[in-house]
Amino acid sequence: MLTFNNQTTQKIVDFIIKIGISVHKEMINEKTFLPGILVKNGGLVVDEDKLCYPGDLLHEAGHLATLLPEKRATVYNDVSKNAGNEIVTIVWSYAAAIHLDINPHVVFHDNGYKGDSKWLVEHYQGGGEMGIPLVEWMNLAYSKERAYKENEEPFPVMQQWLRA
Repeated sequence: MLTFNNQTTQKIVDFIIKIGISVHKEMINEKTFLPGILVKNGGLVVDEDKLCYPGDLLHEAGHLATLLPEKRATVYNDVSKNAGNEIVTIVWSYAAAIHLDINPHVVFHDNGYKGDSKWLVEHYQGGGEMGIPLVEWMNLAYSKERAYKENEEPFPVMQQWLRA
């Protein structure tokens, strides 16, 4: 079992491992997209001494979780290549924060999301649906309409965490 000093980091890492994404704790000497996190071959490497924001772990895990398994296993370092991928990752990481009972501002902190962090949290808390059709298309969560038809809970409840 991996052990981290920060309780929020520990809670997030435990969740990421539980859903099937590997996490390794080690020193990272190369430049990474987010400090203290390296996306490597379908998993995450975490350097706790360099990790600035524990919520960034959920965001990077969201990138991996929303990729097809064959792509997930091959990505390295910067996984965000298009706007659609970024949006679905935002949706996923918001749902994960709610699931873990973590304040969404831990993920959507002031130093991320190009100044839109506060707006993103307000958007989803207010029932906004940006990106939800994408996670529904990936069979990860249901929109309000489909959830009603399926007699299931809508987003931010996830039907599954990893894209198959």
